[in-house]
Amino acid sequence: MYYFVQALDIRYNPSVPSDTLILKRPDIIPPAPPTFSDYALTDSSINLKWFNSPSEDVAFYNLMRKAPADSQACIVLAYDAISKRAGYIDIDLLDKITYQYSLVAIDDSGLASKPEECQLNLAKLYTGIKPAIKPIVFDYDSVKNTLMLSWKPKQKAKKYMLYRQKMPNDYMSTYKVLDAKYSAVLEADLERGTEYRYQIMAYFEDESETKISEIYSIIIPKKE
Repeated sequence: MYYFVQALDIRYNPSVPSDTLILKRPDIIPPAPPTFSDYALTDSSINLKWFNSPSEDVAFYNLMRKAPADSQACIVLAYDAISKRAGYIDIDLLDKITYQYSLVAIDDSGLASKPEECQLNLAKLYTGIKPAIKPIVFDYDSVKNTLMLSWKPKQKAKKYMLYRQKMPNDYMSTYKVLDAKYSAVLEADLERGTEYRYQIMAYFEDESETKISEIYSIIIPKKE
C-alpha cells in the first residue's frame, strides 16, 4: 500500500505531495501446502517427488525427515522457490526403519504451511544386499614385483571374499577369504606382462552381504 500527505490552504490549493510511504499489508494466510506426487523405494535409497505450492508468495521450502528415535524432524533439504525443485533422493538411511517425510512451504512473510498437510511415511526396503565395495586401489612396487590391494573397510563386516582372474585363460573364482580386520592384501610373485582382475564382497554379522564389486584390473608391466 502507498501513502503520501498533502496540505490544503483555505482556498483548497494543494501543496507538493510528501515522499511516498510504501507499506506491505500484513499477511495472515500461510501458503497452500505442496503435495507429494510419487516415490520409489530401493534397498539403498528413497526417491521422493512432489508438486510445489500453487501460492505465488512462496519464498522457499523445507523437506524434513523424522525417524522413530528422533525427538523432532530435521531438515534434509532446503531450497528457494525460484529453483522449482521437485524431487530428492535420500540415501542417508538405516535398514528396517520407517521415516516420516514432511514438506513445508514458507512465504516471504515467514508464514509456513503445516507439516501434516504434506506428509508421507515410508520404510526403507531391506533385502540383505548392501551396496558394493568400491574402489579396489592398486599400489604396485615394480622393484619387488608386489601389488598391494586395498579398499575402504565396511563397518560391522565379518569377512571379505576376494575373487581373482589371471588373464587370459583363468576364470574369475574365489581367491582369498579375509578376516574383517584386514582391508588390504599383498600380492607377490606376479607374472609380468599379465593382466590380473579382482572383485570383492563383504559379509556381515547379521548375515547380510554387499553386492559383488565391479571388476578392477591391472596389467603387471614387463621387466625392463
